[in-house]
Amino acid sequence: MKDKLRFIVLLLCTQFFIGSSLAQNPSKQFYFSAFGSLQKVDDRLIGTSDSVKKNLQNQNEKNPNNLTKHIGFEIGALVYQHKKIFVNIGLSYSFERNNFYRVLNKDVLVKPGDPFFDVMRYMDTYNYYMFGVVASIGDMVIITKHSAINIGIHIAPNIKYKSYYKEALVSSNENIYNKWDFFSIEFNPFVGLRYRDVELDFYYRIFQIKKVDRAIFYKYNTGYGAIENDFETYNPTKFGVSVKYLFNLFKMKSNEKRMSE
Repeated sequence: MKDKLRFIVLLLCTQFFIGSSLAQNPSKQFYFSAFGSLQKVDDRLIGTSDSVKKNLQNQNEKNPNNLTKHIGFEIGALVYQHKKIFVNIGLSYSFERNNFYRVLNKDVLVKPGDPFFDVMRYMDTYNYYMFGVVASIGDMVIITKHSAINIGIHIAPNIKYKSYYKEALVSSNENIYNKWDFFSIEFNPFVGLRYRDVELDFYYRIFQIKKVDRAIFYKYNTGYGAIENDFETYNPTKFGVSVKYLFNLFKMKSNEKRMSE
């Protein structure tokens, strides 16, 4: 509950910052974007015996389509600009899908008092649902009358509110875990190509801090390894693209008012 309240306060502060900045300069633009990325799946099989690990590797070799997919939407605004330097801040909703055969540590998902049978379980799909805040700092290196080329970096902290784990070998056995928690913060350099009101951004993740999912990795070593720290900087290769549409909300409202008159 505390994590949820912290996230709500963060969203309200961000909206206040955007609103106050726009009020000072109504010519600044809003934007809406859709984004997607592909990432090398986290194929570490820490905490499993050699025999189990070999079985998992054989299962994953049968599924070549095991890249992690991350898609979402973002809405935000230009909150600062000085000459060619600009800062955007936005709010995002996103979904990450993983298809990888691995052991499921279901004991961390069981509520206190619920029945639980401590047997080895496997999963082949796990997903995360997230809200986030995205800060983009950039430089318009080339500007023409109707186009521009931007370079910069996206800084994107994400909070997950739901996790989904689908057990393998068990028909229709799905585990949905509703809990607000820190997911990750990513640092993604980007190159943006803008023409009129449409911008295409290409980005690459160079660094992240991510909270370890205990449904995947054990905290305590049982003889086959573990990840004791709750946060790590393991960073599989990730590339993404976003399509952004820019618009001036205040100008649109002004035009609507004039048309009504």
